[in-house]
Amino acid sequence: MRSQHILLLAFALAVPRCLSATIHRVPEDFDTIQDAINAARTGDTVLVSPGTYYENLTFQGKALALGSLTLTTGDTAYVSWTIIDGSDAGNPDSASTLYICDQPDTLSQVVGFTITGGQGIKLEEFPDTRNGGGIAIRWSRVSVHDCHIVDNGPVFSGGGLVLIGGGLKVRQCRFRANFATFGGAFTTVYGSIECHGCEICYHYDTYEVCWVNSCDFCIRDCSFHHNYVAGNSAFTAASSSGLFVDNRVHHNTAYGPLSSCVVFGNGSEVNIDSNEIWQNEGTVCTIGLGSTGPCSLRWNFIHDNSVTENAGGLFGSGREAYQYIYQNSFVGNVGGYGGAVCAGGLWLAEFVGNYFESNQATSPAGAGALACIQPSHVLMRRNIIEFNDSLAVGGEILVDPLHRAVDAIENFWGHPSGPHHPVLNPDGLGNAAGDCVRFIPWLLEPPAGTDRPHAPSPIPQTFVLLDPYPNPFNPGVTLPLSVTVPGDFKLEVFDLLGRLIWSHTERFTTSGIHRVYWPGIASDGRAIASGVYFARASTNTQSSPARKLVLLK
Repeated sequence: MRSQHILLLAFALAVPRCLSATIHRVPEDFDTIQDAINAARTGDTVLVSPGTYYENLTFQGKALALGSLTLTTGDTAYVSWTIIDGSDAGNPDSASTLYICDQPDTLSQVVGFTITGGQGIKLEEFPDTRNGGGIAIRWSRVSVHDCHIVDNGPVFSGGGLVLIGGGLKVRQCRFRANFATFGGAFTTVYGSIECHGCEICYHYDTYEVCWVNSCDFCIRDCSFHHNYVAGNSAFTAASSSGLFVDNRVHHNTAYGPLSSCVVFGNGSEVNIDSNEIWQNEGTVCTIGLGSTGPCSLRWNFIHDNSVTENAGGLFGSGREAYQYIYQNSFVGNVGGYGGAVCAGGLWLAEFVGNYFESNQATSPAGAGALACIQPSHVLMRRNIIEFNDSLAVGGEILVDPLHRAVDAIENFWGHPSGPHHPVLNPDGLGNAAGDCVRFIPWLLEPPAGTDRPHAPSPIPQTFVLLDPYPNPFNPGVTLPLSVTVPGDFKLEVFDLLGRLIWSHTERFTTSGIHRVYWPGIASDGRAIASGVYFARASTNTQSSPARKLVLLK
């Protein structure tokens, strides 16, 4: 009972602050966005009408909502029509298009803009370089959604965005053609980042596209494509912990001498789940697990990647912790030593229920499925290994004879007769196994739960109701829906007693992010009271988890 009284008191104290918040309109009330910010107080909203605004903005330590008309209408067309251009900065050392600092306790929002032309700012932590071309955030909590962050930089780090401490949520944003030495799209150091439903594309000649260092992170449902860089071409995490889930990584090129596509290293602890990674090019590997903490790689489809040196699919090294590789599909990858997987120094890994098919190693010392080129401890169970190819005489799992043998019993090698080995199994008609590979006994048929040609995602959900915005809201709120299989969808809003307040059915004919606007009224048109509501999306066969909504009038 005491806790309920405390919650009610907190809500009562919060309501007057929200109700007293002011909307400052540009250009109706103020000529410039910065003038409106200067007049605003923490909790206010700065609402910007369509136009191009040549400004370099700072929130001046205030927690504000800065939005185009997307904020109030839910119409994302305003993103392209409302442009903040930071290319005309008076001070070259303070030339980020938007700078937010020293707001660790209260959330600020940036909604519905094209942010371009920023040249970065010299921060206290990095006084000799400019960082954060488009947006620079320092020790603040910020939500950025429905923005196009394009053509910012050049800067040292964070061409599109830099976060130094604090917390950042990025939703349905596009990072395109930004430039930085490190982190062409974004760089985060300390704090946390959630990046959901974003597109990261067409970054050139930077060293990393997305760089996360010493952060907690969740990268979900994002698309990384057509980046052409000297370093790692999609995403890099160092000394960080988090999730890399449901992403699409394709057609990226990493051309530097030690370059890869997606890399986790230096003590990172990460779950890499349900991603599709295809048609990327690099020199070292497509996915790198280097000196990481405990990691799992599960339910990913890794196919048709090409790498000149180590591994067309996965390269692992380092002995800090065990790596669990479960029910992934490695199909059609080409690598120097390992067509699918290459094990480097002191790697500890367990492969269970994976599918290796049509992978190719181009080195005479390589193997189509798995090559151990340095001392490693690798265990393989219940995998399917078939139709892989290499130039090596040894086979599709190959181990340097000076190193520890691979424990590869109870796998299916493409034929009931088992893998071919000139001494141990000369009559085997399956993929060949090299020396120092313990493959007896083998499975006579594909193991249950390991599908061909690739393992399906363990998440059969065909849609997800994403975070509504703005929230709290008045008068209306946008309900974004991520759809993977087109069809008919019902969106419903309920009150705290479970009574249906509003219902809407719509057919989406394409996959992608779709948005439905609820004007904050009941289905019969009557007004509803301030309070807590819940939104839910459903089809005839599935329903999404409910999302909490707060209406404050």
